[in-house]
Amino acid sequence: MVDTLHPVGGALAVTWKLDGRSLDTAGARTLDLRRLRLSPGTHALTATVTDPTPFVRDPAVRASAALTRTVSWTVDPALTTVRAPRLPASPGTPHRRPRRRPERRPRGHHPRRGRHPAVRWRLDGRPVFPYGRNDLDLDLRSLEIAPGTHTLTARLSGTDEELSWTVDARPATAAYELSEPLRTVRRPGRLVEYVYDGAFTMRLTARDDQEGAVVSQFRVDGDGWYTYYGWPTDAGAPFRFSPGGTVIDDLVYGKLGRSRAVPWDDASPDYGTHTVEYRTVDAAGNVGRARSFLVTLVEP
Repeated sequence: MVDTLHPVGGALAVTWKLDGRSLDTAGARTLDLRRLRLSPGTHALTATVTDPTPFVRDPAVRASAALTRTVSWTVDPALTTVRAPRLPASPGTPHRRPRRRPERRPRGHHPRRGRHPAVRWRLDGRPVFPYGRNDLDLDLRSLEIAPGTHTLTARLSGTDEELSWTVDARPATAAYELSEPLRTVRRPGRLVEYVYDGAFTMRLTARDDQEGAVVSQFRVDGDGWYTYYGWPTDAGAPFRFSPGGTVIDDLVYGKLGRSRAVPWDDASPDYGTHTVEYRTVDAAGNVGRARSFLVTLVEP
């Protein structure tokens, strides 16, 4: 058994190997050696724990001691546990079996020593089961939870200990506000289109029914998501888009079309129609459904 940490960003990955051969354990923290049908002799058993965070891309860093640890055992199926011999009774004393006192376990103690405790999960009172064989971690994304607020509980078998959480499964909502366009085009079944002949501004606002910070994001023409924080020189001002972008402290902000990060990148203005998407990420990690509108820049 390996007892892993539980980082907020996600469960750690556990892989088992026997004599260098990977075992199909589906991320289990425990391994029943009796089911392996080991051949006579000694065997090398290893368990490797890795943090699969997507924020690390370098394989060398992921394999370092900061993100990966391995523990190993030498297993010999011929070895057995020897029981202590029973002492004979003293002469003239009738043999009595000692009375076994009930064992008191502290709260949270494993009900069976040497074995992994079983965790019973319930969502709104209904049993739910973790993916794979690691019952200490529950991936809520695999449950397809309906939007709303839910109650999640975890009870350790053999004890009266229970943990409870409130699950927020309703994403925050977002809204946008643009500067006055030349005209607004609305067609049935199509995105609303705003027409400009120069720079324009966009303000994003978010609203959530739970406490905590909400992050608004946007992207243009399918490029990477950009966190909205107002304008670099004034957090209270809306974000400004323009055909060539705005240079601030040797960085370029708000260029429509082909991206331009630094002043010496291609500054050719991109006129025409562009798709702007926006969404929210709330404190619980719910990512709101992306919505979008069209912006058309016409040459002056």
